[in-house]
Amino acid sequence: MEQGNVIQNLINVAQNSLETTYFPQDYNAMLNGLSCVPDESILEKYIRYSLQGYYPTQLLDYVAQNDVLPNGSRLYNFMVNNLIDVVKSTNFERFVQNMVIGWSTDAQLSQLNSFDWQSLILNSEQANAWNNAISRVNQTRSWLNSYKKDISDWLNSNFS
Repeated sequence: MEQGNVIQNLINVAQNSLETTYFPQDYNAMLNGLSCVPDESILEKYIRYSLQGYYPTQLLDYVAQNDVLPNGSRLYNFMVNNLIDVVKSTNFERFVQNMVIGWSTDAQLSQLNSFDWQSLILNSEQANAWNNAISRVNQTRSWLNSYKKDISDWLNSNFS
């Protein structure tokens, strides 16, 4: 049996177990584990399947939380390389929300503000999702600016 079929069967079993509220922690642990696969091509396939509805959208949450690429750029890179798939997905909003988890730098904000949509036009829901992502990054930046000194002081006093 092909690896993809085995994984799909595991996901189906896990989804069915959620409906009976049996082993929900195992379901989440499995999705978390899938998001940590070291083979980039397999992970991209999982992201694509999640966008297409074959895999649970929660997988995107775990991919974002476990992003080890510099600047948390895994989902952003996926979007750049698979723009049409992301824009056409019914899970666009969730994808974009997860894409900006942990984003707070000038460079990241600039990436959002100057994103090249390659002549694609977002519908109003997608445009709102994108604008909300920009707002979220700005909120994170504002929070960091407000508490940066207090956090630094605490870290310096407790871990110097």
